Amino acid sequence: MGQDFLLFVAFGTLVLAYAIYGIEQRRGLIEPNRASWMIWSAANLTEALTYNALNAGAAQNIIFFTSSIACLAITLSVWRHGAFKRPTRLEIASLTACLAALVLWLGFQNSAWAHWLLVVMVPVSFLPTFAAVLKDRSKERSAAWGLWTMSDLAVLAYVLSVAGGTGSEVPYVLVELACHATVWVMIGFATINPVRSLVWRQGQLMVKVAGAGVDGPHFLVGRNRLGKAIYTGRALEAGATVVRFEGETVPRERVPAQLVAESDRYVQVGPGQYMGPSGGVDDLINHSCDPNCGLKFDADGPLLVALRAIAEGEELTWDYSTTIAADDWSMQCACGTALCRGTVGDFRHLPAAVKARYQWLGIVPDYVCAADHQAAPPLSEAG
Repeated sequence: MGQDFLLFVAFGTLVLAYAIYGIEQRRGLIEPNRASWMIWSAANLTEALTYNALNAGAAQNIIFFTSSIACLAITLSVWRHGAFKRPTRLEIASLTACLAALVLWLGFQNSAWAHWLLVVMVPVSFLPTFAAVLKDRSKERSAAWGLWTMSDLAVLAYVLSVAGGTGSEVPYVLVELACHATVWVMIGFATINPVRSLVWRQGQLMVKVAGAGVDGPHFLVGRNRLGKAIYTGRALEAGATVVRFEGETVPRERVPAQLVAESDRYVQVGPGQYMGPSGGVDDLINHSCDPNCGLKFDADGPLLVALRAIAEGEELTWDYSTTIAADDWSMQCACGTALCRGTVGDFRHLPAAVKARYQWLGIVPDYVCAADHQAAPPLSEAG
């Protein structure tokens, strides 16, 4: 009875993990690493086949085959709905190494060889995901990793109870457990509970995450017509603290020269100084030419505050131009508001009425005001 329960827990958590991950991926709430999922889909199918060859009739075969089918479905969805990106050197190396292992297995035609090759290649297949999460943990903010970890624990307990610790699958399960748990720890334990982390608001599925750096509200990670967006989990009053922006402060020379919209999460915080991505919700708060929030600077750095009353479930936005004092950056704006300017750029190029309003609200830092004042023509020239 105990063994059957462990198998039931392992299978149930596995299916739930893939279901949650698939929904979140389709909704664009996470950004799975393509290279890792390509490797996992091939490796899981190979492991299911080789495990069945070595342990024909074993009850846990259903877990391996279910995992391989679900993994392939996720991989196809990632390729169908995700945008193509040039693979990194690490991704190419991982794909090449795992392909070589599969070719080696085919050459030997030996199930035991395949099993041990896969044990070695599992951590290699996780390297692209480790690197992606280390760079930006918001890409994998999902309850699924915790559930996969729990499934691995249940499988391990089942295998040990059946085989007494001598089963051939023990090393594979241990390595899978270690890799899943590592990603889970890197993301954060708070995402384990799917009931508490998933919520339906504004006609869409969102992920609930906690505030960062201040005693602010919980946030909902969802999507708008342009991509990821952050919504407030409760109503906010005008002047309420929303979230503190966090990240490493670097000089302009260290900001990557080639940035695309989805990865340009650097915020100017001083003359020639920029704050890099934190991996938190502050990275995902979108621009609007008619924002409901703004950045105020104190001794600890930028702090997002509500400019007006904000209803529960409303998207949080701020005007990027309020912190920009550099003519070498701009982007096309598609915020869709009645006040949309079409382009986001240097504060000094804003209409005079808009600049005056933002300064009156106290959301224009001193270095931006100074740069705008220096750029203004002398009164004699202004006529």
